[in-house]
Amino acid sequence: MMFNDLRSGYWHPKKFTPDLCARMYSELEKSWQTPKVIQLYAQQCFGIHAALPIDNWVKIFFSWPFNFRPSTKKLFYSELFACSDIWGKIERLIWLAAQARKVHSSVAADILWCVRYGSRREGKMRGANPLSCKICASHVRDQCPAYEAIKDQMVGFNLPSNSKSVSFIIRTSKSNNTSPAQTFVSCEGSTTKDEYSTRDRPDRFRLYPALGHKGEAISVQQFLSDY
Repeated sequence: MMFNDLRSGYWHPKKFTPDLCARMYSELEKSWQTPKVIQLYAQQCFGIHAALPIDNWVKIFFSWPFNFRPSTKKLFYSELFACSDIWGKIERLIWLAAQARKVHSSVAADILWCVRYGSRREGKMRGANPLSCKICASHVRDQCPAYEAIKDQMVGFNLPSNSKSVSFIIRTSKSNNTSPAQTFVSCEGSTTKDEYSTRDRPDRFRLYPALGHKGEAISVQQFLSDY
């Protein structure tokens, strides 16, 4: 269908603008056409700089770790394409990083944990959270927009799931704040769930509770320093 429309002159890659590329994703959503494929051909076969093929990996990277947060979910594509009209280099960066993380390449051994799934049951991403950010290499974390956005948010320990007083709730092996020598089990935020980071890199975490910490809420930045 796409090739037929191209041959018939129903769409013209050279006329693609950032706004038109954005509208493809929002306005062709329930059609038989696939915006990702159209823009892939426009980019690779016609050299259209404004095109950006977006799959789940690309979208995840814009959300984590680039921390792209549109004003509303509906405006995701329009605000994204308004950011730039030359996407080639950034897209290749995303693909290289995503594939390295996906195949467990040593290049990504200690970075970008936020783009992996954090919960098998709910299918939530780890996202930027105290556990995934802790095991990320500091030279990457210190430049990361997603970490910058959460570093001053508060972390609570073994609180009820519906607690609204903190941004993240971390659970420990004995589910209390007094027993010594506990390990971290999971972390949950409003859009994140992480049950795996402490299993992936158990040697990167100190035992809970730290000396002088009685379970009170602390910032993400303080958690990384203390634990």
